[in-house]
Amino acid sequence: MAGSILRDRRVLVVEDEYVIATALADHLRMIGSVVVGPVASVERAMEKIAAEPRLDAAVLDLNLGGVLAYDVADHLLARKIPFIFSSGYDHLIAGRYPEIQNCAKPVLFKTLKASLADAMSGAGASPNFDLVEENPASRRPSDDAQLAGQGRRGLFSSRQRRLLSLVVISAAAALLCLGAVWVAAFLLDWDCGPAYSYYGCQVH
Repeated sequence: MAGSILRDRRVLVVEDEYVIATALADHLRMIGSVVVGPVASVERAMEKIAAEPRLDAAVLDLNLGGVLAYDVADHLLARKIPFIFSSGYDHLIAGRYPEIQNCAKPVLFKTLKASLADAMSGAGASPNFDLVEENPASRRPSDDAQLAGQGRRGLFSSRQRRLLSLVVISAAAALLCLGAVWVAAFLLDWDCGPAYSYYGCQVH
């Protein structure tokens, strides 16, 4: 199973969106992976790859703050570190890295996990790379549902999150205004019944 293949493996996470990076790192830790990073830029990713004596795998977003992470992908290939992309730039990835899987955003973690495990298996097992299948009895029934639910919440695009925030803020502001009107009406004993016009509240 993918979960056991990734257990105790050092996985580099390269992602510039904080919510996505945090959710992915949390999910990986939940299945027993050792997360390296997350890092959010090409420079930091290159530094991590150079500094880490051992990396078993990596998850790479292609667009890091407006910079395409080709150098990072090429360096991972040169080091023979198995990796997958998690990016919306599928057309660019397919043209330059046809052999590397891309989990296009938004993606559920179980899909990304399976793709990452497949990349690691295809790269060949290292001496300490255990491919023992996970015992289904050791997994809680709620694990898959919990990860899928958190993946849907955490792996939204930045535009979707901004729109959701705007809706929530607008709704909260409207409720506050409505509450202020009713408090004022109560304190001043305004009569704002249906018989009065919009501006026809009267003070007794």
